[in-house]
Amino acid sequence: MSFESENKEGRELSDKLLMSAGSSLNRAVRELMSKKRDDYYLNACIQHTFHSLALILKAKLALIHPILIHHDININLSKKEEEEYRTVSFDVSITRLQNCKISFSEKDENNESFLTKLKEYRNQIEHYFFVPVEKDVEEKLAKVFIFAQYFIRENLNNSLQRLLGTEEFIFLREFAHDYERKIKEIESKVRDRFQGVDTENIIREFCPKCGENCYYFTEEMKGEKTTCYFCGRTGTIDDCHQCKGATIGDMCGDCWKEYFEVEFPRKSG
Repeated sequence: MSFESENKEGRELSDKLLMSAGSSLNRAVRELMSKKRDDYYLNACIQHTFHSLALILKAKLALIHPILIHHDININLSKKEEEEYRTVSFDVSITRLQNCKISFSEKDENNESFLTKLKEYRNQIEHYFFVPVEKDVEEKLAKVFIFAQYFIRENLNNSLQRLLGTEEFIFLREFAHDYERKIKEIESKVRDRFQGVDTENIIREFCPKCGENCYYFTEEMKGEKTTCYFCGRTGTIDDCHQCKGATIGDMCGDCWKEYFEVEFPRKSG
């Protein structure tokens, strides 16, 4: 199976999925642009946003090969109306794109983890009646903007502004600028806090609350409490159960990664 299929059906399907994704994201931004910022509108914003991201991922899968958007890649497409017919889940879309070596980020960042955290956030709202907070929604939309702008440009040869509309694009871009300013402020605080410490000795870990890699500490800080520089969540720096290095929680990021690669090796889905 070619990773760069020139199949006309794949291109047409990808374009349709991408246009639907743009429509859903447009609706999400419109919810935020409205003057009515109640729970319903914030809920709808996250639902539309998640739907948009799911379609963006499927659009790339369809471009690689149309069969990849189907849960069962052995399905007979000529008889699809007669058979059980369902497309891939969000998680399987990510796995298949990873297996195809598709880039999720311009920088060396774990955007796959961000996508998974957004799915969990959506599930909390949809299934557990979690009430979203306006600031949280804005920060998540900022990260969606950064991800979608890169992914659509690099992997789908299209433009987020074209899909979203100029007014909505500019509105969402402001959230992204605010987010990027906050990250730069955090980086400045970290430099001041660890002045004189070799950067190789500064450990950076993922925060399970906000989904940012904004826990910073060193081996010498074991036993101390520290806070996520992004959301303020408090954690205790302790020994990793595997390698005995400093970490927040039971295992450090490297050991978790190694554990999952052994216990849950990637499959094509």
